[in-house]
Formats: sequence, C-alpha cells, structure tokens
Amino acid sequence: LKIAGVPFGRTWEQAFIKKILGYSLGIGLVAYGFFQWIPWMIETRLNVQKLNQTLSATNQDMNRLLMSLDERVESERLNISRELHDEVAQQLTFLNLQVQLCQKHIKESKEKALETLKAIGQELSSALRSVRQISHDLRPEPLYALGFIPALDQFMDKLCQQHPGIQIKLEAPEDSETTEGFRIENRLNDRELLHLFRILQEGVRNAIKHAKSGIITIHLSEEKSQFLFQIDDDGKGLPWQDMPSDDILVQQGHLGIVGMKERIKELNGDFRLCTRHPKGTRLEIVIPK
Repeated sequence: LKIAGVPFGRTWEQAFIKKILGYSLGIGLVAYGFFQWIPWMIETRLNVQKLNQTLSATNQDMNRLLMSLDERVESERLNISRELHDEVAQQLTFLNLQVQLCQKHIKESKEKALETLKAIGQELSSALRSVRQISHDLRPEPLYALGFIPALDQFMDKLCQQHPGIQIKLEAPEDSETTEGFRIENRLNDRELLHLFRILQEGVRNAIKHAKSGIITIHLSEEKSQFLFQIDDDGKGLPWQDMPSDDILVQQGHLGIVGMKERIKELNGDFRLCTRHPKGTRLEIVIPK
C-alpha cells in the first residue's frame, strides 16, 4: 500500500495506525474463534452427558439381563438336579439293589435270577428314557427334526399328560405343514427359532403356574409383513393394570417375563402382555418378516 508514492507505515503516525489495525484484526479473530468455540464446548458437553446417560442405561440393562440369565441358569440347574435325583438316581439305586438280589438268586435259583435280570432290563430301559427326556428338554430335537409346529404339538401333549385338568389347544393355518403355509423356519435361524420356542414354552407354563388357567390357546397366524403369536388363557389375569418396568419385575421375582422380553428383543420383535376381558391373560408376540 502506497500513499503519494511512499509505502504506508513509514511515518510514525502511519506505523501507529498500522499497529492498531493489526491488533484490532488479531483481537477480532481471537474473539470470533472464542465465540465459535463456546457453542462447540457446550454441544460437546451435552453430547458427553447424553453418552453417559446412554451408557448408564445400557449398564442397567446388562445387569438386569445378567441377573435374568443367572436366574434362568440356576432354575434349569435345579430342574435338572431334581429330575436326576427323583428319577435317574432312584432308578439306579433300585438297579443296585436288584443286582445284589440277582447275585443272591444265582446261588439259590436260576429261575429267580432270570426274573430279577428281566426286572433289571426293564428298569434300565426306564432309566434310559429318563436320561433321553432330560436331554430332550435341554435341546428339543423335534424343533429341528420335525419343525416348529410339530415340536409345539409334542410340548403341549407332554403338558396335558402332566396336568390332566388343563386343556391346551393349538390354532394354526390348516396348511401350516406345507411349504406354502406357516413356515417361521424360513424367517429365523436355529438359534432364533429356539428363542421363540422357549418364549412360548415360558408363556404356557406361566399360564399354568401363575394364572391357574383351565383352558390355554396358542394361536399362530401369518400376515403379509409379520408373524403373530398369541397365548390366551382363562385364568385370574395379571396383578397389574399397566406393565411395570423391568426393574420392578425383577424385584417382584417375575424374571420369566423379563427373560421373554430379552429374547424377543433379539428377534427384533414386539411383546405385549395384557389382561383379557372378562377374565384371563393374553401374551402377544409379533415377529416382522
């Protein structure tokens, strides 16, 4: 910049003005950057707070899920231990006594020894069936060998034998066993299919144990964009008007409901549990296609 052919800033007045302009520009840039930095810091702090809240909620969900899983594992262990003790252990004890008796009969009478051996063989067959039943309960082979609906049929038949006073009905599309009918297997993999099967098992058992139901109906239907599963009973209904939070359910000991909700989350499905009128409960599960 020149004034009258002379570069600007040679005189002390011009140099002073030049410094003032430089300082003003620098201060302006600093102020601009500062006021740009403040909103960024505020936004960053808010984002950090949101992340902390999300992390806290996630930790609570994880703790709740771990509690539910631990409870379910312990429950399954107790069931297996009870079945082993009540059935297999007693059968093995009886077999031990029969073997001792057979050793005695061999010395006294071959006919008695043969009868004892026959009884031992029958008891061995019964013990083998018990072990197979325990293995079947741990991993339901019919679910993968026969399909979803036949496995449900077998499960319901077993429950009806255990609870003669209860009626359990399955309502499904008539052509459900054909390739054109209700084929949830085409939507879910083996692990997800087992989750769904366990959810329905838990729902039916809850209706028997807690609702004191006499008639339980499992309804399966398929729509254009979703699969619908409903379990209706005629029991005493739910103890609440509105579904409590998971924390309250855990505190009240309703870990089965929390476990069902966690399984349904893994299937990207929706869960609804409500009281029916005039009486009873409905469990509704929606699985998108």
